Amino acid sequence: MISTIYVGVLVIYGSNKEFNRWQNHHKANHKGEIFIIFWTILIGVLIAFDIILGPKYKLPESVITTYISVITVLVITERSKEMHDTKKEKNPV
Repeated sequence: MISTIYVGVLVIYGSNKEFNRWQNHHKANHKGEIFIIFWTILIGVLIAFDIILGPKYKLPESVITTYISVITVLVITERSKEMHDTKKEKNPV
């Protein structure tokens, strides 16, 4: 349940950020990359636990699903950023 709430909040945050970007109210920062680094390290550690501990530890499927969701939101927002930058280059205001 926590992962569902987390992904929901992430989607809302990402959508709001992109809406602000397209309305030219967005300040550049790179927090998304920090979250991806954190998640990737976390997944790496959990996979290592899964391998080292064998049957004593089972990697929760919700963690993998959440990681995939986080990556998906980042990819969508990065693509939106690229589209916005291309539009801005073609039509400078």
